[in-house]
Amino acid sequence: MNRQTADARWTQLRGLARERWGHLTGNPHQVVAGHFEQTVGRIAAAHARANQIAERELKSWRRRHSAFLEEHSRAAGSNRYRYQ
Repeated sequence: MNRQTADARWTQLRGLARERWGHLTGNPHQVVAGHFEQTVGRIAAAHARANQIAERELKSWRRRHSAFLEEHSRAAGSNRYRYQ
Protein backbone atom coordinates (compact mmCIF):
# COMPACT_ATOMS: atom_id res chain seq x y z
CA MET A 1 0.00 0.00 0.00
CA ASN A 2 1.40 3.38 -0.95
CA ARG A 3 0.77 6.84 0.44
CA GLN A 4 -2.06 7.62 -2.01
CA THR A 5 -3.97 4.49 -1.07
CA ALA A 6 -3.50 5.15 2.65
CA ASP A 7 -4.74 8.73 2.26
CA ALA A 8 -7.76 7.53 0.29
CA ARG A 9 -8.68 4.97 2.92
CA TRP A 10 -8.30 7.58 5.65
CA THR A 11 -10.69 9.85 3.74
CA GLN A 12 -13.21 7.02 3.52
CA LEU A 13 -12.94 6.36 7.26
CA ARG A 14 -13.31 10.06 8.06
CA GLY A 15 -16.42 10.20 5.86
CA LEU A 16 -17.91 7.18 7.60
CA ALA A 17 -17.32 8.79 11.00
CA ARG A 18 -18.89 12.05 9.80
CA GLU A 19 -21.91 10.18 8.42
CA ARG A 20 -22.46 8.25 11.66
CA TRP A 21 -22.06 11.42 13.71
CA GLY A 22 -24.72 13.03 11.52
CA HIS A 23 -27.08 10.11 12.17
CA LEU A 24 -26.35 10.27 15.90
CA THR A 25 -26.99 14.02 16.17
CA GLY A 26 -29.83 14.08 13.64
CA ASN A 27 -27.94 16.43 11.32
CA PRO A 28 -28.74 15.52 7.69
CA HIS A 29 -26.03 17.89 6.39
CA GLN A 30 -23.35 15.87 8.18
CA VAL A 31 -24.80 12.64 6.77
CA VAL A 32 -24.61 13.99 3.21
CA ALA A 33 -21.12 15.39 3.80
CA GLY A 34 -20.05 11.98 5.11
CA HIS A 35 -21.40 10.22 2.03
CA PHE A 36 -19.60 12.73 -0.17
CA GLU A 37 -16.31 12.25 1.67
CA GLN A 38 -16.58 8.45 1.42
CA THR A 39 -17.19 8.72 -2.34
CA VAL A 40 -14.16 10.96 -2.75
CA GLY A 41 -12.09 8.38 -0.86
CA ARG A 42 -13.34 5.52 -3.04
CA ILE A 43 -12.48 7.42 -6.22
CA ALA A 44 -9.03 8.32 -4.88
CA ALA A 45 -8.38 4.68 -3.89
CA ALA A 46 -9.35 3.46 -7.36
CA HIS A 47 -7.08 6.05 -8.93
CA ALA A 48 -4.17 5.06 -6.69
CA ARG A 49 -4.63 1.40 -7.63
CA ALA A 50 -4.78 2.33 -11.32
CA ASN A 51 -1.53 4.27 -10.97
CA GLN A 52 0.17 1.32 -9.27
CA ILE A 53 -0.95 -1.05 -12.03
CA ALA A 54 0.20 1.32 -14.77
CA GLU A 55 3.62 1.79 -13.16
CA ARG A 56 4.06 -1.97 -12.75
CA GLU A 57 3.11 -2.61 -16.39
CA LEU A 58 5.47 0.11 -17.64
CA LYS A 59 8.38 -1.35 -15.66
CA SER A 60 7.57 -4.80 -17.00
CA TRP A 61 7.44 -3.50 -20.57
CA ARG A 62 10.79 -1.74 -20.15
CA ARG A 63 12.39 -4.94 -18.83
CA ARG A 64 11.05 -7.00 -21.73
CA HIS A 65 12.11 -4.48 -24.37
CA SER A 66 15.37 -3.21 -22.89
CA ALA A 67 17.53 -5.14 -25.38
CA PHE A 68 15.57 -3.75 -28.31
CA LEU A 69 15.79 -0.19 -26.98
CA GLU A 70 19.52 -0.48 -26.31
CA GLU A 71 20.19 -1.91 -29.78
CA HIS A 72 18.28 0.85 -31.52
CA SER A 73 19.82 3.59 -29.42
CA ARG A 74 23.31 2.39 -30.42
CA ALA A 75 22.31 2.06 -34.06
CA ALA A 76 20.82 5.55 -34.12
CA GLY A 77 23.80 7.00 -32.24
CA SER A 78 21.62 8.81 -29.75
CA ASN A 79 20.19 8.36 -26.31
CA ARG A 80 16.66 8.95 -27.52
CA TYR A 81 15.49 5.41 -26.71
CA ARG A 82 17.51 4.89 -23.56
CA TYR A 83 15.45 4.43 -20.41
CA GLN A 84 16.90 4.26 -16.97
